[in-house]
Amino acid sequence: MGITLRQGRDFTRMDDADQPLVILINEHLAAHFFPNGDAIGQHVMTGGYPREIVGIVADTRHAGPESTVGHEMYYPYRQQNSGSFDLMIRTTLPLTTLRGDLVNALRAIDPTLPVTQVRPMMELVERANSSRRMLTTLIGGFAAIALSLAALGLYGIIAYTVTQRTKEIGIRMALGATTGAVRSQILGQTLRLAGWGLLLGLALALGTGRLMTAMLYGVAVFEPMIFAGAVGAVAACAFGAGLVPSLRASRVDPIVALRAE
Repeated sequence: MGITLRQGRDFTRMDDADQPLVILINEHLAAHFFPNGDAIGQHVMTGGYPREIVGIVADTRHAGPESTVGHEMYYPYRQQNSGSFDLMIRTTLPLTTLRGDLVNALRAIDPTLPVTQVRPMMELVERANSSRRMLTTLIGGFAAIALSLAALGLYGIIAYTVTQRTKEIGIRMALGATTGAVRSQILGQTLRLAGWGLLLGLALALGTGRLMTAMLYGVAVFEPMIFAGAVGAVAACAFGAGLVPSLRASRVDPIVALRAE
């Protein structure tokens, strides 16, 4: 399973029913009950029997990537009297080939052993994360819709403003204003509006980000690259929303604009 051994030793074939009972514990349990770092060699009572701690392994998260780490113990199966087992196999063979070879190998050991399911580990991981992936997809979809609506709204405001200022733009151009200056003014107004919206959005994002801490794994609440990407996306949409009205304003004929009501 790739769980790292931190201290002590792993189980061996010698750890059977005729040998003293042994156990592995995870780092979280070792730090809680043996803060002095002397867990190896200590004995714990489990199932009514004392077991010697022979190793400490890395922590794992069984319930999901965002779940908290709990106290865990590992038993050698040769010292277990009962229980069901899942056989884990590390292989490079395709699943179809492995299934047949596995069934033949188990039947050679015990013809009564049932083989109910043979599944790759990634299928189990994907199934465990399916609800989180769906939620993330929904959040991403809503964010894309919100960004599109914001861009459309900003475009509508700027386009309406340009229409209302047609006469003013005509006068400015008649007095010598260049098309580049007119475009820069309209784009500047658009980006200023987007800037105020970004400041408000960032303040709200930082304030409410801590509410999503339980949904995050391996990502900090304040991730500079994510916030920079969001700012860049909003700025690009604002630039696109202001570009069309600015181009339209720069093509205004001063004579037509001065005659407009």
